[in-house]
Formats: sequence, C-alpha cells, structure tokens
Amino acid sequence: MPAGGATDRSSTTAKRIGALGVAVLAFLLYSVTTATPLVSTDALLPTTTSAAPVVAIATRPVPAAHAGTEIGHGFAGPVAAAAERYAYDYRTRYQPATSIASAIPEPEVPLVVGLGKSRIADVEALPPPPPVVTQYRGLTVHDDPRSRYQLELDPSRRVIEVTVDDVPNVLFEIDYRDRFSDFHRIGVTPVLVGHRLEGNFHRARGETTYPLITPTFDAGKVTHTTVSNEGNSLLIRFDGGPYANLSPGRDNDQSTYLEVLVDVTEARVRMDLGGLYYVRPAVGAEMFISNADNSSTIRVDEDGTRFLTYIENPTRVEVSDPAYGSYRMRTDVTRLQVQWNGVGTAFELDFDHAYKDRGQTDVQTRLVFPTPIEA
Repeated sequence: MPAGGATDRSSTTAKRIGALGVAVLAFLLYSVTTATPLVSTDALLPTTTSAAPVVAIATRPVPAAHAGTEIGHGFAGPVAAAAERYAYDYRTRYQPATSIASAIPEPEVPLVVGLGKSRIADVEALPPPPPVVTQYRGLTVHDDPRSRYQLELDPSRRVIEVTVDDVPNVLFEIDYRDRFSDFHRIGVTPVLVGHRLEGNFHRARGETTYPLITPTFDAGKVTHTTVSNEGNSLLIRFDGGPYANLSPGRDNDQSTYLEVLVDVTEARVRMDLGGLYYVRPAVGAEMFISNADNSSTIRVDEDGTRFLTYIENPTRVEVSDPAYGSYRMRTDVTRLQVQWNGVGTAFELDFDHAYKDRGQTDVQTRLVFPTPIEA
C-alpha cells in the first residue's frame, strides 16, 4: 500500500466521524428544544450581573381558550359577540322593510294635510261645495252633489226625475212646464214601488194626465219652477199667476204658488204642501174627513153620479185608495172642495177655494204614506 494512501484513508475516516458527531449533537439539541422548555438562568446569576432572559419559542402556536363554542358559519368567538353579530344580521338583512319605517321617530309637529291644514278634522270642517245652479226655460235647479236625492233633467219631456239613494223603490217625476201638447199637466207624481200616483181626465182636447199634486190653474199658467235638493230634503216650488185672478173682488197682485217639501225613509213618504193646489185621489177611494165638530165619510164610486161638495175647516182626512194604498192628510184649510165629474180615474180635492171663498192665501197640508216601501 503506498504511504500516501494510508494518510488519505485516515483523513477520510476522521471526517466521517466528525460529521457523525455533529449530526448527533444537532439531534440532541433538537430533542432538547422541542421536548423540554428552557428555564431562565437569571435567578442563578449574581445580582450585579445582567443577562438577557432566554425564552423558549414553540414550534406551533397554542390557540387561546374562549368562553363559548363556535356559532354560525365561519365565526368563532364569545357567545355575547356571536349573538350581537346575529342580531345585526337580522336587523339589516332579514327584517321586513316596514321595520325600518317603524324605527323612524314620529315627528313632533303633525303632518300638514291639504290647504294649509294640520288636522283632518280641519279639512272636514271646510265649507261644503256650492250647489250647481241650472237655468232652463222657466226652470231653476239647485243640485247639491252630496244630496241623497239625485236629479236628472229630461228637457225633451220637460220632466225632472228624482231618485233616492238609499230607498230605490221610491222616485218622483216633476213636470216643470205646462203644455197641452203632451197631455200631461204640471205637478209632482210620486212613484211608489212601481205605482204612479196620477190620474186621467177626459177633456175636449183628449185624455189628459194629472199628477197627484198640481198647482192651482185658475190663477193662470205657472211662470217658473224651482227644484232644490239642498240639505236632506227635496223642495219643489211652482210660481203662478196672481191671487187676483182667483177672486176678482180681492186686490192681491202677489203670485200664487205651490211648495212641496219631500222627506223619504224606508217606512214612509212624507210630503208637506204650502200655498194653493189640488190633490187627486183615485176613483174608488173612501175618505174619512173630520173637523172640530163632526166627521163624515165620502166614497167616490166609478159608477156613481158626479158631485160637488164643500167641507168647512177639515183638519184630518184619511184616504183608503184602491190604487195608491192608504194615506192620511193633516191640513189647516178653511174650506175644501171635493169634486168629481163622473169621468176619468181620479177626482179633485181642491184647496184653492180656501182663498176664493175664505181669503186664505197659504194652506198647509201634510201627506203621509205610511205603508212600508217594499215590493
């Protein structure tokens, strides 16, 4: 073996042993640092000697303990924090939109509602809208849009039809301008459950229809008709010729008139009359008439003879009418004329003789149809 070869072999062996030692030392050092924490030697040093403390560094961090368990998706923390987080999510993501409005504080000042008012009550207290006034060839109509009496004008027939909002079985026809060409006289015709309260008379020009209530014709033609549904009632007024035409011996140039004030409920129809007028029951009716002194009964039969009679100061008239049903009248008429000409379907209760014979310019009468308004 060459001398140089032994030397190289020894050097190689020594290097291997040195490397193995270094490896063993490194392994021991790793084992100590990972298995046993180092302890500070500050307590072993003299008080005059200062040395930096030696702190062990763990290879893996240890999680800090918390008071609660994991709540929700990807969130770990204390229970109080989790509950607050969910409360926030519920308020902002899942609560209905109305909750946002409810969270808005109420204004300290009431909201302004229309026309500079601050309360609805103030708005309701405003003046009602004025009625619509219509003028049409001797006719004036005051139509209140809030009235329960609805007015409909038919100028071709010269008639105003009146319906009642809450009582559909009652209506009225007002013939507001007199003309003989249509053979229908001026006046007020109630229509109760389909029954028209009017009668026919045979005249030289033909059969003419007369409403239940008509103004007096002996004073002259009616010059103007006024219809108003203001308030809770229906008011009709006919203005006619002067009183002097009724009684030439009396000097009275004022115009005669008829006023009809109508009030309707589900149980009855009431009509208050003022002025001078006629009321026409149907032929076949029986009337019980009484005054302060006595009473009498008058029956008008279709096959009876024509008649004319006068009743002084009657205060109460009860009519049993085959066409219209039973109704009653209370009146302050001083003299009532009852007349039937023997033809037609109605006869006359003539109230204008109160002026002709007694000078009474205004006769007040109330008609009540007490039969319930039902089909």
